[in-house]
Amino acid sequence: MCQILFLLKKKIDSWQSSGILPKRQIEFLPADFNTEYEEALIKQLGTLTKDKKIFILLEGVLFFISRDDTNKLFSLFGEIQNSGEYVGSVSFQKAIEKKSAFKKLEKFAKERLDFNEKFCYQTVEDSYYENLDNYQVIEHHDTVSLNNKHGGKELNLNELLDEHMYILKRK
Repeated sequence: MCQILFLLKKKIDSWQSSGILPKRQIEFLPADFNTEYEEALIKQLGTLTKDKKIFILLEGVLFFISRDDTNKLFSLFGEIQNSGEYVGSVSFQKAIEKKSAFKKLEKFAKERLDFNEKFCYQTVEDSYYENLDNYQVIEHHDTVSLNNKHGGKELNLNELLDEHMYILKRK
């Protein structure tokens, strides 16, 4: 398991132990989008989900993959999920490209990540989620609105990577 997944699993275990999150069996399934991953992923998911509801969380993924790969993922999700199941998706919108925090992220990614070709990123607008055939947007929040809603501290908007978070329900 890669280092990020290990750290995430450790944090979730800590939250479950302290009662912040309910105890659940959570499976982490890494996928290499540079390979033909669909068949193997469907097989892994089928083994894990027999007669269980599926919640899929895409966080830290869409920025790094192409729109074609994003379309393939949502098509795959539509195949493995039943009506009434959910996808959580976190992404950036195009407006973020003007912020200094984003320029720092882009520079970091170009310098530190090993890509086979020129680094390209993806932003995702509301309309993408709203036009998915198999899904309906049931919630949408961004970092700023959540901060304001929960009485957070003053934010430097130019230094903020304002993520947009969506909950999608399978039709």
